[in-house]
Amino acid sequence: MNLKYYEDKEIEKNRKSIFLAGPTPRSEDVSSWRSQALEILQKLNFDGDVYIPESKNKIYGKSLDMPFSDITNWELEHLSRADAICIWIPRELQTMPAFTTNVEFGYHLHTGKVVYGRPENAPKTRYLDFLYKRDYNEEPCGTLEDTLKKCVDKINEKEPRIFFTSDTHFGQIRIFEFSKRPFKNVKEMDETIVRNWNKLVSKNDTIYHLGDFGDLQTIYKLNGNIILVLGNYEIKELETNFDNNFEKFKQYLISIGFKDVIKNGISIDLPELQEKVYLTHKPLDCKKEMFNLFGHVHNLAKVKRFGLNVGTDCNNFNPVSINEILFYKNAIKNHYDDNVFCE
Repeated sequence: MNLKYYEDKEIEKNRKSIFLAGPTPRSEDVSSWRSQALEILQKLNFDGDVYIPESKNKIYGKSLDMPFSDITNWELEHLSRADAICIWIPRELQTMPAFTTNVEFGYHLHTGKVVYGRPENAPKTRYLDFLYKRDYNEEPCGTLEDTLKKCVDKINEKEPRIFFTSDTHFGQIRIFEFSKRPFKNVKEMDETIVRNWNKLVSKNDTIYHLGDFGDLQTIYKLNGNIILVLGNYEIKELETNFDNNFEKFKQYLISIGFKDVIKNGISIDLPELQEKVYLTHKPLDCKKEMFNLFGHVHNLAKVKRFGLNVGTDCNNFNPVSINEILFYKNAIKNHYDDNVFCE
């Protein structure tokens, strides 16, 4: 079990993880519940990463020697990377009021990663209980041990899923400007796409990226096993910096964290998709006799008669799930008429 505190910046890619969300003591006289949580996780033989939103030095009731923005960014990044978010609220209104925890609860409840618990006598939890039961169809846990056991079970029982995306263009100001992406700057663009990605994609999931990834070092921030189909930006990189040696380029990409790299398009046959589907970067390279997933055109065309644009611009800057693919595939084949496809 690896413990990660505020001072720890590195995140190991694709290790299962739990975030211990909940109130932090405001005084040195009050013990943190997280020490007990770590003992319980040890007994449960949890062998992943535990994200602990505290200082290694256990500084309570005093200002940390870190900018507030660094603390909040650390928490947001690790909350989005976690496979399970343990929200334990042993609320004491004078010493651990858990006001920030209330916000975290509401902000992350929709991710499906929350496991919520509180002591039976904890005050001011009725509304949290209501929301958790409504959204998750289960009762809050009554003990810290039960909460953590459910977290571990949630991670171990999760089936790997498959997602698709394209044209993230991490770190590229040209695309930020030309595509009029709705962010203040490239930094905000990257942070939003990474956060959205990690909210949906878990460590064991597979995601097909159909080209124009952007800053390759961003892969260290992303969950999942990423299979890259080269886009025109990667082809330019291949020709310029790798002497057009695809195998050399592929091995470099795998060495920094990509699961696999495809030079041209690829046909995949997944039972969930109900037929063979062709993946490629440009619509012009699609196989018209098959259903296709593509990118390249950003938000200029979401659907064509022969397929779906999985580019991040026209999918709310989120990866696209199998269920979404099936929805649009059915709509394109059976419901959209000539008004959708007319030129």
